[in-house]
Amino acid sequence: MRNIRRSKGVPGPVAALLDLVMPRGAEEKLALPELRDKWAAAVGPMLAKKTWPDDVEKGVLLVKADSPSSAKALSMRGASVAREASKITGVKVTALKVVVGKASPSPRAGKPRKSTLVKPKKEDVDRAYEEVKEKFSPERENLARRFASLMTLYRMRFPDK
Repeated sequence: MRNIRRSKGVPGPVAALLDLVMPRGAEEKLALPELRDKWAAAVGPMLAKKTWPDDVEKGVLLVKADSPSSAKALSMRGASVAREASKITGVKVTALKVVVGKASPSPRAGKPRKSTLVKPKKEDVDRAYEEVKEKFSPERENLARRFASLMTLYRMRFPDK
């Protein structure tokens, strides 16, 4: 477990708490939708139509391009695109890997999804609460329970592989 400094009575930043409970690499996965939304700002409108940010893992941004010429054009701008992606997401992107493939969102992304209520099980929330309750002061128990609920939802959405 990673160490953080504790101050009695002074709440720590939520980022430090998230760092403790989120699996490694989670911030990259959470930053990907924002990068996709602002992809045209990162690469320009012409390349944005022909390329798609597919994944980020260990600082490497995987991009799909619809043709070899689009892949080459993007690869030539790799360092500047990585810097821009880092600026947009706040996640360190160190390299770009461009492959030729379907350069568009998955078929689901374009269609509105039917929203469904996701409700975590009480015992899962209670288990998560037990993990974090000592990080919160007793007056902030309600906040700790909400955070535990958020952790449980995250774990449901991104189960460990």
